[in-house]
Amino acid sequence: MKKLILPVFIFLSAPLVICAQKIRKDDFQMVLPKQKIQNSLYSSMRFIDARYDTTSVGIIQRGALNLWVKLLTRQPLKEQVESSFMALTDNGTANAGELILIMRQFSLVEFAAGILGQKGYCYMRANLFAGNNGSYKQLSSFDSVVMVKSPYDITKELLKTGSEVITGFIAGSLVKKPAEKENFNLNDIYRIDSFEKRNLAVYQTDVYKDGVYRSFRSFIDQTPDGQITAKVKKGEIWDIFVFNKKGKKEKVWQKDTYAVIYNGVPYISTEFDYYPLIKKDDDLYFTGKVRAAVFSADAIVTSVLFSALLAGLVIIPNGEATFDMKIDHLNGGFIRLKQVKK
Repeated sequence: MKKLILPVFIFLSAPLVICAQKIRKDDFQMVLPKQKIQNSLYSSMRFIDARYDTTSVGIIQRGALNLWVKLLTRQPLKEQVESSFMALTDNGTANAGELILIMRQFSLVEFAAGILGQKGYCYMRANLFAGNNGSYKQLSSFDSVVMVKSPYDITKELLKTGSEVITGFIAGSLVKKPAEKENFNLNDIYRIDSFEKRNLAVYQTDVYKDGVYRSFRSFIDQTPDGQITAKVKKGEIWDIFVFNKKGKKEKVWQKDTYAVIYNGVPYISTEFDYYPLIKKDDDLYFTGKVRAAVFSADAIVTSVLFSALLAGLVIIPNGEATFDMKIDHLNGGFIRLKQVKK
């Protein structure tokens, strides 16, 4: 088995086409760790399940025909994680500190031979907070993809890895003290997304700076990479040009652009078109066409691929579809909310 932790980023590649078929169901059960952490600083843990879907953790493949199987948690993930914490903690030497683990995303996806060989991916986004008496500091965070390879039973290895990612994250934090100074109460932790957006300029304004934005970072910081001129017709933007250092116009190519803002209106860029962004309830949304799924041998777009698969979508044959989407404020990915039939 080979494990590789991958960063979460946008990577456009050939579409992954999923044949229409009825998705069966299976159960995900964590394996309790055998190790005990001596002198843990924490003896109790509260688990907050902030995932969009709290019943499913992903999709694997079963049988000779590699049929898609949706992974459910018949025993709530909260109970499984809390049991793993108790199994990790040596009660005789543990101190009285309290942990809060907020699970924001946790997904497993397997691709068997015939697509990209025997590979599986586990994606987790989670934060740990430590404290007591209602006051907490952030202790650790995890926001990565773990890739699993195996020449044998990839399903078994992927399920094992999913369990290990969670328990390893907890175990690695049990003897750590918080390094951050900012205090959180329980309500703050439930609203961790809002706290993260406080330092992101694009989420703190309704007046956007005109220009072209080559990267997600420049967009959220509201630092345009150049000024543009463009045409807008019926809400659609086209014929976009940037002025170079000599003052001459150069065409803005979508593949080199994350977003543009023109006359105060932000537009997100996909490989198909520019689509207007709308801010609602502290998030940025758009409706547009994207690849049904994007994939490469060594990279995965979690917010795109996982949200499509876990929603139980049937991907259309040409690999393109229109979705209502939300911008992931941490990595700029497109989180699919609903497929739009046209």
